[in-house]
Amino acid sequence: MDAINLRAIYKKFGNIPLKHYKTISFFQYYFYYPFIKKMATVKSLNYTPYDKPAEPERLKQEIGYKDYGQKHGGSRNLLKQWLCLITHG
Repeated sequence: MDAINLRAIYKKFGNIPLKHYKTISFFQYYFYYPFIKKMATVKSLNYTPYDKPAEPERLKQEIGYKDYGQKHGGSRNLLKQWLCLITHG
């Protein structure tokens, strides 16, 4: 969660001081740490094994996943279909 979003949520719902919760700014993340401090971000999910074609089957077996066909297709409505037909011929 970025610091701006965190502070906005805290401002609305928080009730104790947030002064000891460490956050990092956009400037620090993209400029200060990589270029000044020479630190790199390690994205740990890039080092885990992942076989995209096999994942739906594994999810079906482990948690009972149901494939609904197309992405974001569950809530298609007539207006959206009509607009696509008009704009794309």
